[in-house]
Amino acid sequence: MQFPCIQCGLCCSKIGLVLEDADENFLTHSFPYKWDSSGRCEKLTDEGLCSVYFNRPLLCNVKAMADELGVDEKEFYNTNIKVCNSLLEQDGQDVQIKEI
Repeated sequence: MQFPCIQCGLCCSKIGLVLEDADENFLTHSFPYKWDSSGRCEKLTDEGLCSVYFNRPLLCNVKAMADELGVDEKEFYNTNIKVCNSLLEQDGQDVQIKEI
């Protein structure tokens, strides 16, 4: 099973805001990159892609995160799909990702 990422870059453009609002835990402390005042990760390219995708942090890898947390992969994917859809809606995009 693969997470149905549409490579919109919205999660990467908001990661700093998410981390600033998150409870402190191993995930927030293990994110190694900086972000600007809008929350945009420094590794997000102008094309909306991750420049370190194949070596991205755990927080940015939905499958690895589900494995690390020991949670049901399908359920975790669907939870993340809901977040993606919320970001898409907030951004005014008329796209929705179907749950698995």
